[in-house]
Amino acid sequence: MKGNEKQGAVTASRGKIFRGFILKTLFYFLVIMGLIYLYEYCGIGAAGFIYNEF
Repeated sequence: MKGNEKQGAVTASRGKIFRGFILKTLFYFLVIMGLIYLYEYCGIGAAGFIYNEF
């Protein structure tokens, strides 16, 4: 009986670890995408605006 309880605990532990890994991965992905978006929004890598009037 104790073997089955231990196996159930290991399975629950693996599921918890896997879920934590997926959530952390999604969080870091969203942070990186947000930083890339803000970098593009700033226009640091873009060419300067040229006025047609001058």
